[in-house]
Amino acid sequence: MFNTVFQHYEGSIDQLKGKSISSFYSLEDKNTGNVYLLWLETGPDNKWYRIFIDGWYCGVDEYGECMLQEDREDDVVVLDLTQKYKKSSIINASVQEQGEPDSHIVLSIYFENSKVELICKAGDGYCVLMHSKPCKY
Repeated sequence: MFNTVFQHYEGSIDQLKGKSISSFYSLEDKNTGNVYLLWLETGPDNKWYRIFIDGWYCGVDEYGECMLQEDREDDVVVLDLTQKYKKSSIINASVQEQGEPDSHIVLSIYFENSKVELICKAGDGYCVLMHSKPCKY
C-alpha cells in the first residue's frame, strides 16, 4: 500500500525536506541508460519513496517498505547509490518545467553538499540522472 505525496509538473516536495537518506537506488534501462525511477529510504522514519517522471509530471509515492523488486524487469539494472548519499539530509526537493519549446521536467534534490537532478524530456519519457555540487553564492 502506498500514499501519493506529490503528483504535478512543478512545485516543492515538502515531504522530503529534512529527511536523511538511508538507501538510494536508481533503476535504469541496461541498453539505453534511461532512468525509469528512483527509490529512496529515509530515516529515522524508515519510509520509502518511489520517484518517477511520467511524460508530463513527477510522481512521488510513499511506502512503509521497499517494493523495489516489483519494478525489476529483465532489461532493468538497479544502481545502488547509497554510499554516495547515505546520511545526507535533504535540504530541498522540487520539480519544475524548463526549456521552451523543447521542454524538460526536472526533479532537483538538494543535499548539504551536493545535488541530484532527474531530467526528463517532457512527453518523451527519456530521463537521465545528474550528480553535482551546487554553486554557492
